Amino acid sequence: MMKKIFLMGFIGLFLACSSGISKEDLNKLDGYWEITQVTFPDGNIKEYKVNTSIDYISMDGDEGYRKKNAA
Repeated sequence: MMKKIFLMGFIGLFLACSSGISKEDLNKLDGYWEITQVTFPDGNIKEYKVNTSIDYISMDGDEGYRKKNAA
């Protein structure tokens, strides 16, 4: 249940940040993801040099899941 809530929140945030998302674009989320850099709205950039976890995201149509993996 918690995974579905997170995924719906993630997709909602993803859709709110960009107006040109299609269902085909959601399949581009598949794979392993690691945050290396964040750009804030004020233009400041924060870099992450060491990341102890990597996210795996898998989409199947409108459904999907996210799994945290230790690096």
